[in-house]
Amino acid sequence: MSLSIQELKKQPVLADLLLVLMANMNLYMSTLALLENGVLSPAAGIARLKGKGVIFETIYQSVNDRSGKPHQKIACYKIIGGVSL
Repeated sequence: MSLSIQELKKQPVLADLLLVLMANMNLYMSTLALLENGVLSPAAGIARLKGKGVIFETIYQSVNDRSGKPHQKIACYKIIGGVSL
């Protein structure tokens, strides 16, 4: 299944997630970083994009939030392919 412009217009939350990830294409973005960039439910959005054929590389690492509190095994995503907008 492929991701179309019409589909993104119907689902602006997915479009926002995709824009943030593509703007940081060479970096891993943690779910905490995605939340800080205004993305709602980043893990669910990633799962939906994967279902549409977007290819991600996922790693898990320890991340500190803005207040300095450490969080372990936070998913970090990087787009590898499957997007041709």
